Amino acid sequence: MGRFGNRPHCIYRGFCLQGCKVNAKASPLITHIPDALAHGAEVRADSMVSAVIVDDDSGRATGVRYFKDGVERFQRARMVAISGYAIETPRLLPQLGDRTLAGRPLQRRRRGRPLRHGAGAPQAAGRFDEEIRMYKAPPPEVSSEAFYETDPTKPYQRGFSIQTVSPMPITWAEHVAAEGRWGRSLRDYMCDYVHWATVGGLCEFLPMPDNRVTLADERDRYGLRVARFTYSQVRQTTSS
Repeated sequence: MGRFGNRPHCIYRGFCLQGCKVNAKASPLITHIPDALAHGAEVRADSMVSAVIVDDDSGRATGVRYFKDGVERFQRARMVAISGYAIETPRLLPQLGDRTLAGRPLQRRRRGRPLRHGAGAPQAAGRFDEEIRMYKAPPPEVSSEAFYETDPTKPYQRGFSIQTVSPMPITWAEHVAAEGRWGRSLRDYMCDYVHWATVGGLCEFLPMPDNRVTLADERDRYGLRVARFTYSQVRQTTSS
């Protein structure tokens, strides 16, 4: 891996989940934030947006209200971009109601649905005669999408990708101990750690209308209603 933007090249030191010694690991702090600051952006950390303010006549967003240091403030803006991922974005939108935003209808019944999110990741581990040293390099070091597309011969839609997972020694010890190993048995497994490798399967939820984000009655420390995540892995059918 070579340099990419503000990121230096990876040195394959491993233990990426605990942080990167040379800042080669991609994160907003290393990638987007430096570029934004270089182009004159101002970052207001520890702030929580509570509402998007929209002009009733033009239907255009004019700014946001947000909490900072326990005080609600207002920031006027020519343009508002809501990028709170699949959960926080629909959490913020219900306060706009059924209205037109920038000339487009914003329908309450479609908001927060259908939610598509990463599903479970079953894992399997195996021992090799050679030293694998799975802690080296990023955890998803090897990935395959050979089974990713829909197989019409299977009774389900879409597929999954397979990639290495590489649990760190402490996590590996927790898995082994959970199987009932302790004392000498646990020690032997940990001494053999460098010979093991772990792979996991990654899939996603289908875009079913009942998989959605709504607002719960519970409120956060700002008094805002928190998001409720409703989902099922089974497609719902109705009869007429």
